[in-house]
Amino acid sequence: MVRPPSNSEYLGDVYRSKNLIEKSISMKDVMDAESLKKMMDSRAQQVDIPSTNGSTDFKLSLEAAYVGIAKGDLEITGARKYRVTVSKPVVYDSPFDSHLAPVLVATIKRRFPDVPLQGKYIVRSLLEVGGLEYEFLREDGGKINISADQKLVKSLTAKLGAEWKVTKNDKLTITQPRLIGYRLARVDKEGGLVVGAAASSTFKKAADQTTKLSKVPLSDYEDRDLRKRKKKTHH
Repeated sequence: MVRPPSNSEYLGDVYRSKNLIEKSISMKDVMDAESLKKMMDSRAQQVDIPSTNGSTDFKLSLEAAYVGIAKGDLEITGARKYRVTVSKPVVYDSPFDSHLAPVLVATIKRRFPDVPLQGKYIVRSLLEVGGLEYEFLREDGGKINISADQKLVKSLTAKLGAEWKVTKNDKLTITQPRLIGYRLARVDKEGGLVVGAAASSTFKKAADQTTKLSKVPLSDYEDRDLRKRKKKTHH
């Protein structure tokens, strides 16, 4: 299972493995808080993820972003699929040639010159949303009435967090900013970066052929719960 990133994740964080376990270097130890915030703000790019609709259902699985940990509780109600709507999606991206290698990796090496980076994974892109809204369906597409089961509601909030709410129209929602996806690069033996190292399930096949992150198209990745993104044009 590839878990979603925590909300304390930053571009440049270094891990020993590609599933965000065993953090080796935290950017909070590399940059001061103000510089780190400026760096993240400078890498933010507003994107557009169309809301899912009746023709776009996703299989409920352990790897379903966030709700996967409550798969067992939900399946008892008959839930087998879900739909998800996201709000205010933002990508924080660190392109290889212009930022990740010359800025972040160089800064890390200056701060921790004796810490080996070879073979480790560095966070190069993060996907944040302002809110998530899930609804759950039976195999035949019928909607699950989760609000009527108070035991289930309590179990969901206990596992997911008290900030999650079940609405009267049977949707499970959170209205706080949340990181839901990431992409990594792997540092090779020469200190360079391997492009297609790893991506969380929420980043896989998230874009169409024209949208790229760090110059790498996402279309070759597996589908999950986020679909075609197109950059918003700013004037």
